[in-house]
Amino acid sequence: MKLIKIAVIAVFTVLLYAYSSYAFGVVVFPSQLSIPSNTSSVKTLNYDIDSTGCSSITSQKGYFVTNSGRILGTINRVLSGSSPMISESITIPFNIIQQVINGHEQSFKYRRTFSCTTYTTAPPPPVSVYVTINIRNVTPPSHLGVSVSPSRISVPFNRAFVKKIDYDFKASSCINHPYSTGGEFVSDSGIILGRDSKSLTENNKQASELLNIPYGVVRKARNYKVSHFKYIRTFVCESSGGIRLQAQAQIDMNLLSKAAMPLTINRVRLYFKNKRAEISVKQNKKLTAYVDIDFFGSGMFKGYWVVDGRVLSPMIFKHLAYGKRITFKTPSIPPLPTFSYGTHFIQFVIVEPKPAFDMPKAIYFVEQKTETVSKLELVFPKNGAVIVFKKDKPIQFMWKNVAGSDFYFVEFYESGDKKPLFSAYTVSAAYAMPPFIVRHYFKKNKEYKWSVRSFNADSEMIGKSGYEKFIIK
Repeated sequence: MKLIKIAVIAVFTVLLYAYSSYAFGVVVFPSQLSIPSNTSSVKTLNYDIDSTGCSSITSQKGYFVTNSGRILGTINRVLSGSSPMISESITIPFNIIQQVINGHEQSFKYRRTFSCTTYTTAPPPPVSVYVTINIRNVTPPSHLGVSVSPSRISVPFNRAFVKKIDYDFKASSCINHPYSTGGEFVSDSGIILGRDSKSLTENNKQASELLNIPYGVVRKARNYKVSHFKYIRTFVCESSGGIRLQAQAQIDMNLLSKAAMPLTINRVRLYFKNKRAEISVKQNKKLTAYVDIDFFGSGMFKGYWVVDGRVLSPMIFKHLAYGKRITFKTPSIPPLPTFSYGTHFIQFVIVEPKPAFDMPKAIYFVEQKTETVSKLELVFPKNGAVIVFKKDKPIQFMWKNVAGSDFYFVEFYESGDKKPLFSAYTVSAAYAMPPFIVRHYFKKNKEYKWSVRSFNADSEMIGKSGYEKFIIK
């Protein structure tokens, strides 16, 4: 009758074993639990034990298991007694709930196995009971997310490296600013290559750092024959529900040779023939400036010379492969202008790749020189002329040739100004101003003036015009 009575209680898990005059069975209630997905939970379980003939009942451990039987965690608490009822309070850790959710499950089990000790040599076999634990609200209501840019960095194999890193946050229910106490450089196999102890705190949904990748980290990666590793930062915050939220930012790092690195400028040095960044020259004498550019990696290089804020030469395009240094010098035509006495500044501007530092300037001083200069006669347009500008046609400027001239320097001014608005070099006694220059520098119905100077092969000025006016319609 006792066995029949136990079997009809359908809501309980009942496992019975009858051995001779012994009866051993265990029922657990509740047999099902419902817990939230975003926090740990504490629950009480009661075990109703039928232990006829048993001197004592014992369970060594409790196990959290998946529905397929994989162990998620344990409770190392011994339960024992001889009374019909044994109770225990269990804590269901949050990390176990996360494991189940990450495995795309919504439930798991808690298992206890009880043993019966008898006065005979043949006790009944152990009995296992299960509690089904259902997770509600699998998607957590509170969330902390972080994205990082760039997410991938190439690191040179033989030097330290610095890179600006930006973090963007998406957080709900955080009552404080997400923060990180440091980061780690970790290989794919889990080897710690180094640590960064710099703290970061979110501000207005963002945070930034200049990440220093020390040479010690690079050297250790090479010693372990690692060509790929990660930089990991963990950010945490407290939610309004008292839950500690965390999110991990990860940057992939590839260790490359210098040749495989993107083109990077290390150092720029400007100088003249005296190997210094300053020099004095006679008026109208030739002068050459040089720039040494130290680099590593490979890629397209773009740069140009600027004198006193004006472009001296066309853009230089050059594909640089693995090397250490390249040197450029100012062009022979047009040369560095030395016809105007006083102090002048020259600079080499690098457009690509953009250096991480300010570009240097060199200074040269032109000493005034007394010399005989021929008068240069302007021919077209006539002084005071009104020029009708047609959008697809250049405007012609002409003058009489000066014997011995190697090139001419044409300058245009706003009426009354002493500083040129625009200037150009030409080797002939004429200049065709392109339409895009007209549109960019000149306005309609406004008065301008122009003049021309001529120079010989030694860059000495041998001819000079006066100023004549014109208006563009």
